[in-house]
Amino acid sequence: MASIDQAERERRSELVRHVQVSQWGVPDAGERDLVCNFLRRFAADEFPFAAAAEWEFVPGRTDLGKGDLAFTDAAGVRYRRPHLPCNVLIVEVKLLRRGTGRTTRVRNRQHRVHGQDQVWRSMRSWKTCHPNDHVVGALITNDTGATFAAYGADGTPEYTLRNPLASGLREDEPAWLVSGLSAVIASSRLGEAARQGSSSGIWMAAGKMTIPLLPALQPPAGDAVCVWQS
Repeated sequence: MASIDQAERERRSELVRHVQVSQWGVPDAGERDLVCNFLRRFAADEFPFAAAAEWEFVPGRTDLGKGDLAFTDAAGVRYRRPHLPCNVLIVEVKLLRRGTGRTTRVRNRQHRVHGQDQVWRSMRSWKTCHPNDHVVGALITNDTGATFAAYGADGTPEYTLRNPLASGLREDEPAWLVSGLSAVIASSRLGEAARQGSSSGIWMAAGKMTIPLLPALQPPAGDAVCVWQS
């Protein structure tokens, strides 16, 4: 299985911060967390480098569309910079609602259709900017299985890749991952927590805290979670 080296981890950390800043204050019910977690953890020999996150088709014109994520097989590739021809994976992310009611099913179907349209639009945008690149795309949702297919422009599946979100947290990742916050610290009593990055914090009862798409990891009864914002 492919691994992510230190330089690439640092690059992805920069992109995660970009996603968090660009979406700060925008209610998304957890979709931003899904994007960030996929960006942190996706590792594939075919596409080992993260090239873009929350990238605008036309810089400064968000109204003309944005892509979620792009990965390549060549280091140093950026959307708005010339580069040698390479293979590119476009990933669009959608968070589906849980439930089996009719309204939920209809909205999820609409989200899937919209997400697939976004995949094709992002693929076309990248191909227009870099006509010599070979571009494939995939839609990822919170119910995508252990693997997913990446499709070419003609709709033919070209790659089968491992979905990093299907296996929950790795042992080397923190148990609490919250978008936009630099540190989340579990403490056995209110008022007792190590401070990181800020002199002020926000206390939230652990029982009321939800982290979409990750296993239910709750501290022992009576604990609380102190969140310190960077």
